Formats: sequence, structure tokens, C-alpha cells
Amino acid sequence: ETGQHDLRLGVTEARVELDDADAGLRDDEAAVEQADERGALGGELAVANIDPRREAIFAAARELYESLIEGRILPLIQAHKIRLACSMGKDSLTLLNLFVEAHRRAKERDIPVAGPLIVTHADTKIESPVMSMFAKRQLRLLAAYLDQHGIAHRILTAEPQPRYSWPVLYVGGLKLMTVGASVTSDCTVELKINPLRALERKLEREFPGLVLATGVRLDESIARSQ
Repeated sequence: ETGQHDLRLGVTEARVELDDADAGLRDDEAAVEQADERGALGGELAVANIDPRREAIFAAARELYESLIEGRILPLIQAHKIRLACSMGKDSLTLLNLFVEAHRRAKERDIPVAGPLIVTHADTKIESPVMSMFAKRQLRLLAAYLDQHGIAHRILTAEPQPRYSWPVLYVGGLKLMTVGASVTSDCTVELKINPLRALERKLEREFPGLVLATGVRLDESIARSQ
């Protein structure tokens, strides 16, 4: 079953693909990735079979995964239009996996849902190049998977307007950089929060009553609140 419905977001993959590089190798890329991912999964399952503790952990995780999809996510997407805020970190990718699988099952069972799968991502243009390429690639893989399964979706990226970009504001000397990480710092507001709010307003006009879903660990939430 895992092989049939693997989301294949490629989280375990170590290498990075450049958008316009190695074009000649792309025909073989899918086959290579598929083999690599099967090998990684097989390694995990082999260890689980050797160590009963890990096998128990995998079984408990599968049970929780099923209960979340069937008991919570499926009813949720039937009742509400959902926007997933996805940074492509481990928390938001976990949430994304749950919602994608719920939409896939709804499609397979002809269960009506309230709206398409809506995924938004913020590109500040100053992220680590590796993380930026990873996020863009994951979004391409996601779109391909959803198209393959006939799942209605909208995948949107929020970006700062050119006049609010890092080179114009800070390198150009129009603003001074704030010190320390804060949700109210200029770079956070101008490069991330404001572009997302503009995108959110546009989506709310198209999908009234849109509900935002984010993936956050409970311990991280406590730390952030302090």
C-alpha cells in the first residue's frame, strides 16, 4: 500500500536539483529517484523488522496516521475550504502529507470536498540557496502528484514586491537592518508577512470562509509564546 500511494515528497533525498541544469539527465531522473527512495524505505523497514521496538513505533505511527486522516482530516476537508501554509520544514510537510492523502482518498471514494487543496509558500528571496531550491522542487513534485491523481489544487508562492526586496531596501540603504529575530522586524514584515497577507486577501475573495492550517509542534508553540 505504501508503494501505491507514496506521496514521494523526497524528504529523505540528499541531492539537490538545479532548475535549468543537467537537462539531458532529466529523462532518467524519475527512475533514479524512485529506486533511491525505495532503497531508503526498504532500509527503514529492514531495521524495523530487526528491532522490535522500532517495529512497535512504526505500527503506532501508522495507526495514528490513519486515525488522523480518517477521523479528522477527511471530515475537515468536507466541511471547510482549507489553506495550508507550507514552509517546507518537517512540521508543515507532515501536515501537507496528511491533507494530500485525505484528498486522494476523497477523490478515490467520490467523497465531495468543500474546496481544492490550497497550498501557500513564502519565498523571501533571502533564504539559503539550498533550501530555496529544495522548496521549489518540492512544490513541483507536489503539483505533479496532484495532477497525476486528478486532485483539484492551487499552489501559490508569496514573494515581496521588487521595491520591498532585500537589495532595494537594505543594500540600497533605504532601511537599516533590525537586530535579533522577531516577528515585528522589518525583514520579517516586508519580506514574508505582508506578501502572505496580500495573497491571503486574494484567496479569501475567491474562497470565502477560507480556514488556515499550519503545522506546529506543541513544544515549539510554547517556546515561541515566550
